[in-house]
Amino acid sequence: MAFEFVTWPKMVVHPLRVHCYAAPVAQFCTAVDTSYPIPEDSDFDEVSMNVGFHYMANAGGRLAGTDLSGWAYQTHGLARCPWWSVGFVPAAVLPSCRLAGMGGSG
Repeated sequence: MAFEFVTWPKMVVHPLRVHCYAAPVAQFCTAVDTSYPIPEDSDFDEVSMNVGFHYMANAGGRLAGTDLSGWAYQTHGLARCPWWSVGFVPAAVLPSCRLAGMGGSG
């Protein structure tokens, strides 16, 4: 019995082209999904403050994530970066649960 190699059909569209079209759509959906509840759940007088806090917290989180991931890469190398990511998940979930009143002390 001879082995036959299974070959995938030739891709018609380059993966980078798919990414260039799909990423903005996904980013738009995520932005609408995360930003819409803020004005909807806010009091009339506090909408601009709550939206500003949302964008400030988002930017701060991105800055901290960029700094920490760069530090992890430079000090521990690429092989250990996924383990740092695993550790950052509970570090993000615990304050989020506390803010949402879902658990934790507070």
